[in-house]
Amino acid sequence: MIVDDSESMIQLMLISVVEGAINKALSLDPALLASLREFKGKVIRIKTIAPYASFYIVICEDGVQVLHQHYGSVDARVRAPAATLAW
Repeated sequence: MIVDDSESMIQLMLISVVEGAINKALSLDPALLASLREFKGKVIRIKTIAPYASFYIVICEDGVQVLHQHYGSVDARVRAPAATLAW
């Protein structure tokens, strides 16, 4: 699949927004962030349908990192309509 530069830029901006929102939410709940540390290094692949998107969430010491691509192993996979994940 060939992706033009403007589409790539939009995907990267969306990933940045998602990462920032998740980490902001985690910063508001120190107990949740502490419990998440148990999963440090784990990778979750998220695939949405309607609209299609694919990205990876990596659990880190201080929150999460959201990536457009990941070449290592994946520990869990989630596939759902995007509206379902917005809850």
